[in-house]
Amino acid sequence: MNDKMRVGFIGLGMLGKPISKRVLAAGYPLTVYDIRSEPEEELVKAGARKTTNPKEMAEVSDVVLTSLPSLEACEEIYFGAHGLLKGARKGLILVETSTVPPSMVKRYVNEADKLGVVVIDAPLMARTTFHPGLAKFKADEIAAQGLVTVMVGGDKANVEKVRPVLATFGNPIFHVGPLGSGEIIKVFNNAVTHAYFAAALEVLAVAAKAGVDLKNLEEIFRNTSAMSGPLNDALAYNLQHGKGKLMNIGSAIKDSEAMLELAREHDVPVLIQSVNHAYYEMAMQKSGSKDGPGDGDLVKLFESYIRMPLRFETPAKPG
Repeated sequence: MNDKMRVGFIGLGMLGKPISKRVLAAGYPLTVYDIRSEPEEELVKAGARKTTNPKEMAEVSDVVLTSLPSLEACEEIYFGAHGLLKGARKGLILVETSTVPPSMVKRYVNEADKLGVVVIDAPLMARTTFHPGLAKFKADEIAAQGLVTVMVGGDKANVEKVRPVLATFGNPIFHVGPLGSGEIIKVFNNAVTHAYFAAALEVLAVAAKAGVDLKNLEEIFRNTSAMSGPLNDALAYNLQHGKGKLMNIGSAIKDSEAMLELAREHDVPVLIQSVNHAYYEMAMQKSGSKDGPGDGDLVKLFESYIRMPLRFETPAKPG
């Protein structure tokens, strides 16, 4: 008889699907849920069960992990008529791996505490840059290898209860402090990543207009103080393939809004983050969708400014 925790997983997207496969492969009884039937059926064929709604999942699981694309989705999955907290019982552990504002985690806790339910925040980041051989892979491919950085916030005893589940896909795992700390660290990480991407893109746009060989410039940056994850991974991919590879732009804006919220809460001026937020909002307005890749849409925004493509094969400087 399998004595492992019964695991539920909601949200079988870019990271959620490969992560849930690793949980299943480690021998955990797994129940899955997604609004799309295709990834559900893929996991069912691999040995998982599926459920009709989050409420039902909460009733049959010891721990439920959520990996969701938006605050609207989090609202529905946790607080909806058939949400997790409608089926939750004492002792259930809810692990939020999505990137949400710390204020959202507090909302979960306010309701969960009434039910004797434990909440842990454990946002994720696929490791790529600065790890030999990984930069060529996309986030889902890296997650499939179990190389996901996990930043956990919560009571130490509760974190230790779920650590074996997290360890099926997490490497490394950081317990960064009390509940909500994981989300704060993830917001900070994404704020730096997105701001650097926008700053480097400004430079590359000017360089392209000046007729500079962008491939040569990118190689130089890799060997100077300009070296960074966004440049070596996402920007290089955009310049080579002409399309984005990272989170959708709606998620990027959600993250920058969370950063601005934290800055206001602590009364710290964040001018660069404010400009970065405006860039992403303008890119989304231009694309007309929240679902496009945030990095790709931002590149397109700058291409519209300079009226030329940003590619490694840079056209000659206009006469």
